Amino acid sequence: MAHVTVKSGRKLFDRPGVIAGLIVGIVLVVVLVVIIGSHIVGGRQALSGESLVEQAAGEGILDRSVSQDEFDFFATMARRENIDASDAELVTKTKDMITDTNARFAIGSGLGVCEPFTYESFLKDLEAENALRASQKEKGEAIYGPERFEVTGYYSYVTSNLDLDIAQAFVDSSDRLNAFEREHGDEVKAYFEENIQSYEQIDGVTYDLVVNGRAPERIDVDWGTLRVLYATDDPLGSFLIDGQEGDSLDFEDDEGVKRATIVTVAKSVPGYEENRPSITKNYISIVYYPGLVAAAVAQSSLHFPQ
Repeated sequence: MAHVTVKSGRKLFDRPGVIAGLIVGIVLVVVLVVIIGSHIVGGRQALSGESLVEQAAGEGILDRSVSQDEFDFFATMARRENIDASDAELVTKTKDMITDTNARFAIGSGLGVCEPFTYESFLKDLEAENALRASQKEKGEAIYGPERFEVTGYYSYVTSNLDLDIAQAFVDSSDRLNAFEREHGDEVKAYFEENIQSYEQIDGVTYDLVVNGRAPERIDVDWGTLRVLYATDDPLGSFLIDGQEGDSLDFEDDEGVKRATIVTVAKSVPGYEENRPSITKNYISIVYYPGLVAAAVAQSSLHFPQ
């Protein structure tokens, strides 16, 4: 067995090199803790919708300059929506439209679903979208919507999709959804209870069917059958889903002249707990997101051309 002889009688921690190394190690650990902690805190802040507005304001997104071309584009849309507006009113409505659009894109950029709005990038995206659709047409691929967008149509397309993407972004991330529910869960549940009728779903329909004047036959159909009828554009399916008890529909098919009369409609309301994500998304779209936009607009100070 080998023996190691320590010639110095000093203890290990008495050695200067070891002490210096320990100090460096401790400093590094402290730095890492601070960095990790700041990321965690920053991440939590990013989960808050209110912090998205603060972030946008801090980054200058709500305090940018508006070009003359951008102003003229929005003025054209504002004029179409306000034909009888005076020139002064039109200027105000144009500024409001630009500020609102900028605020929506600022919130979306904070959630990672888009970049902050600039008119130049908007036109580049329009050009790219039209080029893509032209390529799809040339290849014989399906095109959903117009074969080519005009600038105003593309604006409507982009902003409507943006609103949907922003609401979805809040529920796509489990961390963000959980954080939102911790902060706003009571508000979401109150919203659900106040609008509970809008969440009713049809479980089935009972109706009487008379064929060629014969005695009525009572028929029960469940929701699955109703969906099939509706998807095949069967007029009976649309009638049974949209109709009320006591309503009648006269129609003809290969079997002859028929009359369907709705007897009862069985409905139920889904439970809150098992449908929290979809209910929360509705609340965000209808209540919370418009409030965020209003907050961002309130903090905006865009610089418009003279």
